[in-house]
Amino acid sequence: MTSPAPNQPPPDAYPLVGPDVAVLLECFTTTANRWQLTTAERCRLLGDLPVETVVAWTTGSPPDALPPEQYLRIGHVIGIEVALCGLYGVEAEHVRAHLRRPATAPSGEGTALDHMLTGLAGLETVRAHLQFLAVWGAP
Repeated sequence: MTSPAPNQPPPDAYPLVGPDVAVLLECFTTTANRWQLTTAERCRLLGDLPVETVVAWTTGSPPDALPPEQYLRIGHVIGIEVALCGLYGVEAEHVRAHLRRPATAPSGEGTALDHMLTGLAGLETVRAHLQFLAVWGAP
């Protein structure tokens, strides 16, 4: 048996199905709205999905099943939101400012949002970095 590629779900992973898909997409939409993400940014965070797909998924026409990669991506977005709320409280303005502030990416270069938009690995890295800061405190 071969191992899945790094940062990728196993090819035989079960997709998320049923009403949970709508709930998860609603959480993603709420978070994306709080972050004031553009449609293009939402598409990139979900894995470069077509605009039509993302709009349909987030405006009341969710799919019957969610592919494992999109499930992972949305999970990271929600985890990032939780970590940011741990750092800044629930004030959306402070969360948005952190995401777009220069030098907030784990590498110290660029914004956290820029890093998140690079792909699944970027989402994972930003989430881990913010969770560390939320637990151990910002420098």
